[in-house]
Amino acid sequence: MPSFSPCRRPSPDYYQAPIVAKAAFVLANNEPTKLSTTVVTHYHRREILLCLLLAMAGHGLVGWFLFQSPADSEVIPAPLPVVMQLVAPPIAPPINASAPTEPAAAPPPPEATPAVSTPAPQPAKPTPKPAAKKPAAANKAPPQSQHTEQPGKEVAAPQQTAIAKPPAPAPEQALVGPYGRAGYLNNPPPTYPPIAARLHQQGVVVLRVHVRADGHPEQVQVFTSSGFDSLDQAAIKAVNQWTFMPAKRGEVATDGWVNVPLAFKLSN
Repeated sequence: MPSFSPCRRPSPDYYQAPIVAKAAFVLANNEPTKLSTTVVTHYHRREILLCLLLAMAGHGLVGWFLFQSPADSEVIPAPLPVVMQLVAPPIAPPINASAPTEPAAAPPPPEATPAVSTPAPQPAKPTPKPAAKKPAAANKAPPQSQHTEQPGKEVAAPQQTAIAKPPAPAPEQALVGPYGRAGYLNNPPPTYPPIAARLHQQGVVVLRVHVRADGHPEQVQVFTSSGFDSLDQAAIKAVNQWTFMPAKRGEVATDGWVNVPLAFKLSN
């Protein structure tokens, strides 16, 4: 605390008064040298910093207003509006494709000068003479030659039509079919199946046999069945071992078909 004169002591409100009141008290007591010390000592440092900041902010605002003055600011003119207009290309006249193009006029043909026809000289009529009959006969000779040529053509036509006909084929000789029977050419009869005999099975089998030119059977088929398979098989087995007289065409042996009937009967 600063020292004061003993003549006068500060009141109790001195310590609670603001800085301005304290400064007035110091001046009233004629102590100017102690004014600065008293003010700084009792002045809060926080308030001093706040004042400095406010001063700096005020200077900044002043500078900003100076730079933003309308006198110094440049006025940028607004851009003019750009107007675009589309211009259509010139329309060409339509070409009519269906209209035929007119051909170029052909140059006129040159005028043909008419030919002057000269009359043919007429032969003088010969005076009739008795000795002129022979040349007349000679003049008639060419028409006779024309008549002689036409008969020549007519004669040639029959020669072309006359074609030699092939000789008529000889009549085919009759075909004599093959044949063979049991007991003929030593052909054994078929064996009666024992089961068929026990069951009293009887019947007639007709076989269709294809005989080769050498007389041996090549194919045996059942043409008409006896009604029993055992009898049919016995007949086929027997005929396969037979020998036949082959079919002949004239004197030449050939293949042929023959029907062979075989009867199976039981004697009493």
